[in-house]
Amino acid sequence: MQRARLTSPNGVRCGSGGGCPVSLLAVLAIGLAAWLAGLADPGSASAQTDATQPSSADSAPATFTNFFTFGRKQVPLPAGTWEMVGRHLAPLDELSGTGYGAIESAVLFQTSGDAVGAFVIVRRNVIPIEGGWGTSTDCTRDDVYTTVTFDESADRPFCGFVSHVLTDVSPASDEAWRAAVDVAAERKLDLPTTWLMAGFRISDQSDVLDVRYNFNPELHGFLPGAGRNWADNSWSKVRLTGDDPENTGVLATLVGWIPTAIWGNLTALAPDTPQRIATLDQLAAWQAAMRFPVEEGFANRLAAVPTMPMPWGSKDADVLPETEVRLQLLGGL
Repeated sequence: MQRARLTSPNGVRCGSGGGCPVSLLAVLAIGLAAWLAGLADPGSASAQTDATQPSSADSAPATFTNFFTFGRKQVPLPAGTWEMVGRHLAPLDELSGTGYGAIESAVLFQTSGDAVGAFVIVRRNVIPIEGGWGTSTDCTRDDVYTTVTFDESADRPFCGFVSHVLTDVSPASDEAWRAAVDVAAERKLDLPTTWLMAGFRISDQSDVLDVRYNFNPELHGFLPGAGRNWADNSWSKVRLTGDDPENTGVLATLVGWIPTAIWGNLTALAPDTPQRIATLDQLAAWQAAMRFPVEEGFANRLAAVPTMPMPWGSKDADVLPETEVRLQLLGGL
């Protein structure tokens, strides 16, 4: 199998001031350009081909339970039936010959009545490399709700992040996501304004896998996310905690004395803030348990791993802790 010897690329760091935060404009932007900072202008991604269209009414949809095989890796799926609604291969003319080849992306829906209850977007490199992929900067951001490092080794970095994501389609959006939105429109499926996302990024010296599980909070009793943009959304870290990562240093010291009557309370806590925080904390607990299936899937060992439930089940015991998952795996040997 072809491999390219290259040094580890660094991910693009998005600031908290808008434009590049975790929205579908950024999270679902063309993966290769977003991952390989400095090698290409994300706006110049001209060669985008071989998009696999979702199933039409004349063909049976591709559905999966437990996990699906994505190239050389397996991707774990929470309980329920998932349908492939978009798949795309995105090579870039500017990077042809570099050995990175292309990034493949896929989107799967799980529906609940007339709404999309959850979706998964996953990306992988098509051609293995030598030299590794480095650590995702999404895992070091201070403007997302939580970040966690599961493995900080240079040989196999593995990290995760919990945040909110805005439903959005832009010229930079991944074609797999565009196809998914088209499916939702064709079937008259409702999409929420905001998703709650638990993301993972795992890699080794050859391959990288980026998996992001997105859930519809409106199906759990919350009003649609409000706000002027990603940073001002009612699910944003600053709106929930009042801790603005930009309000530090000399600038904060100089303007911090200005009365609220002048500036307005931009970080006022909403009445349902405790419920929103508890929901995100539960998603982070779900992510802590889900990291083991993601890790096993990267090693193609998911056949014996129990299926994880969806987050926010009726009982806390619905989320299998890592120790129990490991014991069940050992019991299947």
